[in-house]
Amino acid sequence: MPHLTLLHAAELRLDAPFHGVGQPPEPLATLLRDASLAAWEALVECALSRHVTALLLAGGLCDGLERGVRAQARLRDGLARLTARGIAVAVALGPRDPHTLAVGPWPDGVTVFPPTGATLTLAPAGAPPLTIHGVSCPPETTADDAVRRLRRGEAPGLHIGLLPAGLAGAAADAALRCTLDTLLAAQLDLWALGGTRAPALVRSAAPWIVHASTPQGRSVAEHGPRGASLIEIEDGAVARVVLEPLDRVRCLELPVAVGRGADAAEPCAAALLRARESHRERPLVVEAALSGDVDAWRAPALRAALLARLRRDASVSTPLVWWAGVRLAPPAPLDLTADDLRGEVARQRQAIGSEPEQLARFCHQHFAPLSGAWSAALEPRDAEALLDDAAALAAAALADAESRR
Repeated sequence: MPHLTLLHAAELRLDAPFHGVGQPPEPLATLLRDASLAAWEALVECALSRHVTALLLAGGLCDGLERGVRAQARLRDGLARLTARGIAVAVALGPRDPHTLAVGPWPDGVTVFPPTGATLTLAPAGAPPLTIHGVSCPPETTADDAVRRLRRGEAPGLHIGLLPAGLAGAAADAALRCTLDTLLAAQLDLWALGGTRAPALVRSAAPWIVHASTPQGRSVAEHGPRGASLIEIEDGAVARVVLEPLDRVRCLELPVAVGRGADAAEPCAAALLRARESHRERPLVVEAALSGDVDAWRAPALRAALLARLRRDASVSTPLVWWAGVRLAPPAPLDLTADDLRGEVARQRQAIGSEPEQLARFCHQHFAPLSGAWSAALEPRDAEALLDDAAALAAAALADAESRR
């Protein structure tokens, strides 16, 4: 029997911006702006060069119409190239996907599954048929309800489920989540899932369960290689699933250990050099994750100065490198029950963090002047970390004052 290959991707988010990377200079800003579209073009080229039987897209295409027509036009053109070469395209739309394209109809040969569920049967030459069961998930649909609309049936050959949702417990960032029991009940041979931005082979026995990756990470939270899953079929069964890296800009988190009184710039530079050895061919967006004796770096001005120095030193790198930020290991929790000023600091930190509006006001008042150096915006995880740093600095200052008495 012939060897068949499928390509499986999700969360294209075409034209969605990078976030949490600050304000990079040109030409890096242009590179980041176009990275998702370039990754999509790489995905199309990968499908063509490997002569895949089908491309499976599990939601997260364009984030609706707010990204403009450029993303949808590039999506349509890429799909048309694939179908013109005889590659089937199966699409399960997620809650934010446009169900119709603003730039015209879906190209001929593209199957967009309805919310009620449907099947697409492929008959590769000399091989058993492939049956793709797919269902789109509009905002009002739960993932488990969508799965229940798909059942194996009596058709021979390999049966594959396409769903724009992640597996509960295995996809922390999935907006839609389904349970393993619900997937098992459908009695399919493989599930091609979306709804998450991290690639993962969750299960390599019947049924295989694969989380597709976004082809292009857009923050350091989406660090490491990103791309599409190559599903290889031999003798009518799934043989292996491997990640095909497609990202045009790679996001990395660099662990950096800092000693007492040491200059953090040198170990950060060394960590970047090691990362460059493993990722020579791609521009990098990196963030230092400092651990060890990091209390001195909790002062916002010192951390901003460190970040500025790292960016300046990396400005001549080829391929391009951009330092997105410097993060610290969280400080030890403060004692809420202590009957002293440090206990009061702990209680104030808890009170501020418990009210989102109060936390936003605190961060805007104390940290907004530095937000351009750190990140494009203060996200909730950033705000909590900054509040922890502020409390740790205040407690350390009180301890230092007491020691001087």
